[in-house]
Amino acid sequence: MKVKKIPRTVNPWSDPKLVREKEAGDPSPVEPSDHQEKPTHEQTNSPGNPNIRLPKEPYPDRSKD
Repeated sequence: MKVKKIPRTVNPWSDPKLVREKEAGDPSPVEPSDHQEKPTHEQTNSPGNPNIRLPKEPYPDRSKD
């Protein structure tokens, strides 16, 4: 029984004659979106965040409950 050889496809990126630009071009000339304008929940709660939110009034003493 003879095994049929599958022709090997050459990866176009591994072609030695492929000319690559030194610097990648900017993918989009559009203004970057302001998706980072509002911090996410994790960013707001992260340790070391200067805007630590304290409760408006101290917690009631519950040690006698």
